Amino acid sequence: MARPDGSPSRRSREKYEQKAEQVLSVPKDDRVKRNRAITGAYRDMYLSRRDTFKWAGMAAFASEEVGSGLNAVAWFRWVEPVLGLPFRSITAALADGNNAVFADLYWQHMAYVGEGLDILVMLGEDQSGKLPWQAWSQITQGLVWEGNTSLLLHEQLHVLQDAVYDGYPDVWKALAGSKLFRMLHGFRSPVPGGSSLYDMDEMAHIASFDDRWRWIEESLLPAWQALDHDEVRVRQCLSSLNVA
Repeated sequence: MARPDGSPSRRSREKYEQKAEQVLSVPKDDRVKRNRAITGAYRDMYLSRRDTFKWAGMAAFASEEVGSGLNAVAWFRWVEPVLGLPFRSITAALADGNNAVFADLYWQHMAYVGEGLDILVMLGEDQSGKLPWQAWSQITQGLVWEGNTSLLLHEQLHVLQDAVYDGYPDVWKALAGSKLFRMLHGFRSPVPGGSSLYDMDEMAHIASFDDRWRWIEESLLPAWQALDHDEVRVRQCLSSLNVA
């Protein structure tokens, strides 16, 4: 049974959510600067516990790719009528996804550091299964990659699918149908060493969870695991990210 608002569990979550927002200290309407702050927050969280916070490291590269998209849209917006792409909606989709993932998962990392697994189990039970406490349990048991992969699955299925892919269907339809986009970007890998979505399958659709998860399992996650294994190279790559 869910606890009422104002309960200790709700206050605990709000405490960490507020702390997470304080890490950024950038309003949502400053999309580019906020994206850089999110990228930096993920990077620093990963580096604080490289042996544990694998999701955060991968998220830093994904957030960097969002930032690249935001910058590209700013450059191309003036030719929107020529290209026929909904640049305002693209910007909104990128920023909304960036914010939604950060709001859902970053505070959980802070709570895990601050109070361990118990607080996340309590909050998970309170949220009727919406909080992936089982993933944190796997991590605590030493199943680090399994637990972080569960966090990634939660991000893709329960956060981004609703907030971005189902929320902006016209964006993904327009990008999928743009030959110029396929030529210039093609949903390239955010992780160094990974393949683009269309290199994996030229018929894949980014808004399809099944297609996207197959891309992650077959290319992005193995590329990230290989990079994470090379401490010197991963630190070099992280140092090149565009952060606040």
